Amino acid sequence: MINHLRVYKLSGGFTLIETVMYLGLFSILFTGVLLSSYTFLTGTQHITAKVVQENESAFVARKISALLLSANAIILPNVGTHTNVLTFSTYSGGVYTVMATSGMLTLTTSGVTAVPLTAERVVFSNFSATHTAPVGTLPRFLEYSFTVNGEVFGPIGTYVTF
Repeated sequence: MINHLRVYKLSGGFTLIETVMYLGLFSILFTGVLLSSYTFLTGTQHITAKVVQENESAFVARKISALLLSANAIILPNVGTHTNVLTFSTYSGGVYTVMATSGMLTLTTSGVTAVPLTAERVVFSNFSATHTAPVGTLPRFLEYSFTVNGEVFGPIGTYVTF
């Protein structure tokens, strides 16, 4: 014969202690998921900021190098000197000036208003350029560097032939 009281007792649900234990285990698991998600998201933000910084730096380096391809004279820095401004003239008659101002690198063309070479997402500072005279068969050498978000990018060297 079936004991209906015993069957009812077995299918009655969880006891209070079982419920509290399950809630405790669930909260431990949920806390672990939240902590790992937070770590993942902050790591992603850091990596994204680093990628933006590297891309901006590489863009500026490519832009300056491309402009120097058409240079026919380097006005500043003088040969053998080091300055925080790079000024050069091109075969087309334009005079370009690159320098760091107000947290960005700016490009001035023939005295016209300075145009930013960089985005506002990063802070540029400490632009410097060094001009080395031609030696033997080697052409003149221009080396420049700048600081992006507190990290030095460079020195970037390029031979300038004219």
